[in-house]
Amino acid sequence: MIPIRLTARSAETEYLPLVETPLSARVRQDGGSGAADDPYRYEVEVRNSGSRAWAGVIRADLSFGADDPRFFLPSFLYGTNRGEAPLVTDSQAPR
Repeated sequence: MIPIRLTARSAETEYLPLVETPLSARVRQDGGSGAADDPYRYEVEVRNSGSRAWAGVIRADLSFGADDPRFFLPSFLYGTNRGEAPLVTDSQAPR
């Protein structure tokens, strides 16, 4: 299983590991071999253990090894459709 890195930010914070927030998560691989015709499938359950309602953005990063990875994103969402842009940024919107 390829590990998923979960981070979250509320309106008051930058992206933090879930252990530094009132959130906790359970990640389960739900099948798939990783092949193009059988991609990995994950189930992610996030819970708020705090006493107040939580609102923010949860980001899931999935890393994988490749010699020259290329991927394309919908440009209307992110402003570019090229994968060379840095993936971990200070942007409030996930990439």
